[in-house]
Amino acid sequence: MPRQEGTSTNTRKYLLWFFVGIGAVGVVLGTLKVLPGIRTSEQEIAAELVMSGLPEGLVTMHPPVKTVGARVRGPAALLAELAKKQVTCTLNLDGLAPGTTTLPLTAENFGLPPQLQVTAIKPESVTLRIKAADQKTLPVYIAIAGKPAAGYTVIDTFAVPGKVTVSGPEKQLSGMDRVMTKPISIEGITESTKRESALELPSGVRVTGLKNALVADIRIGEKTDRRTFANVRVIARGTGYAAVFSPPDITLDVEGPANALAKLNRTADITAYVDLQGIKPGVYVKRASITLPLSITLLKAEPELFTVSVSKKAPPTRGASGKKSIQ
Repeated sequence: MPRQEGTSTNTRKYLLWFFVGIGAVGVVLGTLKVLPGIRTSEQEIAAELVMSGLPEGLVTMHPPVKTVGARVRGPAALLAELAKKQVTCTLNLDGLAPGTTTLPLTAENFGLPPQLQVTAIKPESVTLRIKAADQKTLPVYIAIAGKPAAGYTVIDTFAVPGKVTVSGPEKQLSGMDRVMTKPISIEGITESTKRESALELPSGVRVTGLKNALVADIRIGEKTDRRTFANVRVIARGTGYAAVFSPPDITLDVEGPANALAKLNRTADITAYVDLQGIKPGVYVKRASITLPLSITLLKAEPELFTVSVSKKAPPTRGASGKKSIQ
């Protein structure tokens, strides 16, 4: 019996050391796996200098630098990710007044993750000259992208307000005679529309005194076109007598929506007639009346007068038409 208890104790010791060994191997492997992420390194970065918070009505005159260099230390993995991004160095100009001022650059200006440490900055400060901005009042033009649906067109465009006051460096404003909105798509539309729009402004130029959003009013209408219909036969109405016209035909110039004109049928949609109600046989000079669809306008009719010979021989009858009449 004592011998069996000794054997059992040794077995437990061996098992304990076995599991401790496995745990140690796991720790080593885990450490090897994590090491690349915690390995520190240093690298140079170039950050774009961005200025924000400048009080309205002021401008900065020619910043001395556009990029700021920095040396950054931290985990290699984070530095590798940083190299893929556009880093900015942001200066807050809130509360500054006209004049020359020097602002120090610190790690906070870069907005980097806390695991990264900025160890050097070049330059260490930026000197700015700030002055009151020049102002200019300019008309607003609407920039349009795309085309309306087939048969439709842009009739007119308006901006509300029609003028805005912009401020900025004199060099920028001197070449401006208008302000354009950002492009507004009208692709495929068939009705007028009103849309809020931002303005397309050069760098350093801003709008002042605009309390409400600018609205672009775009008027859309049917595209108009013109057509000529020659050799339209003139007929008689309101008589039981025969009538012969000289000349027998009339030429019509008409205008209207392009879609409607494209579908206009000479026989079904157009009628040229002379009203002979109460006219006795004889020879007369008469003006023809023209019936057209309501959306079509008569521009010209040639000839304007016809010689009509009326005789007692009855002509073939013809049904009335339901169109507007133009005398």
